Amino acid sequence: MTEIASTAYKSPAKIEALLTRQHEEGYLSKEAITEISKNLGVPIYESYGIASFFPHFHLEKPQKPKVQICRDMSCLLAGGDALLEGAKKLARRAGVRNLRPESCACLGRCDKGPAAEIEGRIYSSLTDEKFQKILASWKNGSPKPASRAQKLKNASRINPYRKNEAYGVLRTLMRSKNPESVIDVLKESGLRGMGGAGFPAGLKWSFVLAAPGDEKFVVCNADESEPGTFKDRAIMDSHPELVVEGILIACKAVGAGRAIIYIRHEYGAQARKLKKAIQRARKARLTGTKNTPRLEIFTSPGGYICGEETALLEVLEDKRAQPRDKPPFPGTAGLFGKPTLINNVETFALIPAVLKYGAEWFTSFGRNGAKGFKVVGVSGTVRRPGVYEVEFGTPIREIIEGPAGGLPVGARLKAFSPGGASSGFLPAGLVDIPYDFDPLQEAGSMLGSGALVVIPEGVDMVALAHNVVRFFRDESCGKCVPCRLGTEKLTAFLERALSGEGRASELPAMREICEAMKDTSICGLGQAAPIPYLSLFEYFEPDIKARLK
Repeated sequence: MTEIASTAYKSPAKIEALLTRQHEEGYLSKEAITEISKNLGVPIYESYGIASFFPHFHLEKPQKPKVQICRDMSCLLAGGDALLEGAKKLARRAGVRNLRPESCACLGRCDKGPAAEIEGRIYSSLTDEKFQKILASWKNGSPKPASRAQKLKNASRINPYRKNEAYGVLRTLMRSKNPESVIDVLKESGLRGMGGAGFPAGLKWSFVLAAPGDEKFVVCNADESEPGTFKDRAIMDSHPELVVEGILIACKAVGAGRAIIYIRHEYGAQARKLKKAIQRARKARLTGTKNTPRLEIFTSPGGYICGEETALLEVLEDKRAQPRDKPPFPGTAGLFGKPTLINNVETFALIPAVLKYGAEWFTSFGRNGAKGFKVVGVSGTVRRPGVYEVEFGTPIREIIEGPAGGLPVGARLKAFSPGGASSGFLPAGLVDIPYDFDPLQEAGSMLGSGALVVIPEGVDMVALAHNVVRFFRDESCGKCVPCRLGTEKLTAFLERALSGEGRASELPAMREICEAMKDTSICGLGQAAPIPYLSLFEYFEPDIKARLK
């Protein structure tokens, strides 16, 4: 590979400067924003527009310590609401001045909920007693260390290497005179993107390879932020070298000279592991030399919308995370208008194994007509929540009762969310559905982000649907009207239903709103936001109609 000069790429200077100042001072004062703008030679309104958009930035000095408890689906099922109320009482009794625990969006610890973040440290599997001890440690000036995250379990397939064999596929590819041939292997394997859309990986790579231009980029989307989703976190914890190798293989295959890992800011420990993996690859002269691609990590300033691929590109271009109209697609006009390949962590991590063992090896796995395997995060009411390798086509019942250990004694299955918050809810009667793209889509759901959330009898499905739709409302970027107003209307309707003020006469209007959101929203957030609401009426109609006048 000859050296490819990165003439188009410019680091997101405004965002990086704001992140640095926030880290130093805990918030962004007007004076700080003005100073940063002057130093960078940009209008103040640009810096303020960014600072006011992302949830990680604070424009006022926050309380110390800042305590946030996850309110979203998996943590809600684990008792997050009760923990929050108990935490408020504990805070008052503990006598920590100005301490006001508040709720927050998903922290990526869905397997060990409820979780909380205190001054950047994430604690999981919390109880009132455990929270009290943690709070006391902060009061005493010796905060307890953050909880350790779980690693990938039963992972015999994703890692093709023995000890000291890392980067074997990449080394072979670097000696190849035809590196783009790996794309044919990916096409034959049928490997699909594992971030949600499920687009064929080989086809996506071929688009970027064929796109005209002598400068191309590869971006790894490590910004998994959807409630219930945490499998990419486990992959980065367990196999950071596989992620790095998959990215560098992609660079070689499509002719990209620079790659960026875009990681959510709650994944600090995982970012450090990736940095060490990159350092080892650099030491082995696999990246960062004259003839190898450059690979770096960018930490997100927060927000679920950043996981949308074009919103992510906007952030890397130092802008607010607002999705672009498509077409053009990133494969032809992505980062700074250049052809850009974007895949998620799991997709890149699977590349070395698929290329080492071949397409036939990958397609030898699978059940019920499906081919291949993937990594699934299981949370909710199960005995062994965690991250597991699963063959495509495996009945969901077997995932729940097998690696996840089944429901606790006395609990019965009521529903499940097969692919995270945006996949809605399916009833217990469909638990034997194969875990695969097409069967789930036919049921009105989707495989989504690989997040299986198990819901027991006794859970208020209306309250759970409200919890999920509210998440989408709060995380909407506000750019397009259908999403901005639609999520607000659906949330308000479910709130009225929960309070006994909802009316059946409103249902036709709500249905029209859902259809408008699905058909006209710019990005997947607005298109998927109605799914939890619609699944409520499709499969749990008595639950919602009992609440309406």
